[in-house]
Amino acid sequence: MTEIRAAIIDDEPLARLNISTALSSISRWKVIAEFNGAEAAMIGLPELQVDVVFLDIKMPGQSGLELASSLQDLPNAPLIVFVTAHDDYALQAFELFAFDYLLKPFNNDRLKVAVDRVEACFAQNGALASIRNSQLRFRQPSPILDQLVVRSVGSIRIIQICAVRWLRASGNYVEVGHSEGIHLQRVRLSFLEKHLDPRVFIRIHRSAIVRLSEIREVEPGSDDNGKVRLSDLSEHPFSSRYKAELFSSLGL
Repeated sequence: MTEIRAAIIDDEPLARLNISTALSSISRWKVIAEFNGAEAAMIGLPELQVDVVFLDIKMPGQSGLELASSLQDLPNAPLIVFVTAHDDYALQAFELFAFDYLLKPFNNDRLKVAVDRVEACFAQNGALASIRNSQLRFRQPSPILDQLVVRSVGSIRIIQICAVRWLRASGNYVEVGHSEGIHLQRVRLSFLEKHLDPRVFIRIHRSAIVRLSEIREVEPGSDDNGKVRLSDLSEHPFSSRYKAELFSSLGL
């Protein structure tokens, strides 16, 4: 395997040192640049041939998420491994095709998992090209999601959008009802609405979005409000604000 060239972007010197030191002990890996912020990285990275970027999310000025989006405009966009102390940005990170998401503090074993995944990607024919094609596709306005990433203690669960039946707001979270159960995603319902196919999902209430094809019954109530019952027997309210669009979509 050829050399893998890495850059580290973090405003904390100790954090950069920890990653650099750990990578220096792994054969085939070489840290060729370190930056203390997104602005400096955006100036320096286009001049370098970087394969992988280890990127913090919360930094002064431009955030790591904003930088990750900008990096996808580069001719050979690097793989992105987010390294952060915050676990509530996982959805946005994976929408930007993050290759991995490390939570600080992490140990060398967890870093080695990320390193092994990167090496496997470079070793597998077509895998890297597939990821970069996906990155380019994301540049389209309001990209349609094809999966949700739900982070829980010790694991990351991937839920395919084709398996999602309904979504319901619950404070700062969204309950995701799908073919294998219900999971909580830390994200706003309005954010998800922008990235769901409007031909497939419809908002029926300020706190509810459902898959049209899953609706089995509609029960109108008073004041133009009511509820729908889905194929999984779950019930969801609709409000007068969304009634006309709901009924039109169902041909009622």
